[in-house]
This record gives sequence, C-alpha cells and structure tokens, in this order.
Amino acid sequence: MARASTRPTSRDVAQAAGVSQAAVSLVLGDKWRGRVSETTARRVRQAAHDLGYRPNLAARNLRLGRTRTVLLVVPALTTEFFAG
Repeated sequence: MARASTRPTSRDVAQAAGVSQAAVSLVLGDKWRGRVSETTARRVRQAAHDLGYRPNLAARNLRLGRTRTVLLVVPALTTEFFAG
C-alpha cells in the first residue's frame, strides 16, 4: 500500500484487490467487459474507492500524447480589451 504522504497508485489498487495492474487498468478504463469478471471488476472498483484512488491526469495525457488544453496568447492582460 502507498505511504500516507503519497497518492495511491494503480499498483496499490491491484495489490488491495488481489489482481494484476492490467486488470485494474481495464476496469478503471471501462474496457473490462468480456475480459474481466463482474466480481473482479466490482472488487477493483471497491479497492479504488477505499484507497481514494484518483487517476493521474498528467500521466494519462503523456501516455495518450494529448492534453486537451488550449493555449491562448495575448499581448497584455492589463489592457481593458483582454482583461475583461
């Protein structure tokens, strides 16, 4: 299990649920149907809930190669036009 000072990881969820990290990934990514049993999926979701697991969005974005972020460049935020 993760130390108290760090967020729980998918590895922690897998250990708590007694499954592989691949099973955790399938269940939490909602791609488990036909690959993981309903009982196992329920156990993984319960372990994630009990541990307070939240996906690391920065890591996911790096893995997927996209951020869904828009960059807006303006000359100055102090002008009335852009400040509003």
